[in-house]
Amino acid sequence: MSRSEEGPGRQRSRVNSQTVGVAAIVVVLLAFVLANRDRVTIDFLVFDVELGLIWVLVGTALFGAAAGFLLGRRSRKD
Repeated sequence: MSRSEEGPGRQRSRVNSQTVGVAAIVVVLLAFVLANRDRVTIDFLVFDVELGLIWVLVGTALFGAAAGFLLGRRSRKD
């Protein structure tokens, strides 16, 4: 079997496993967020904000995903 024949199949299964992994993380995050609907006070250095915990969790998840994406990218040198 040549390399060109085994490459696309491996790439397809990798994409599918990544999709399943991301979907599982989203489902767990959604269940966690929906279970925590209380209101909380966020203390910043100069002011306080009262928000639903659901928005704090969603914002934190988005911030973490963005940070993971930016830090996980490979440089063009690689």
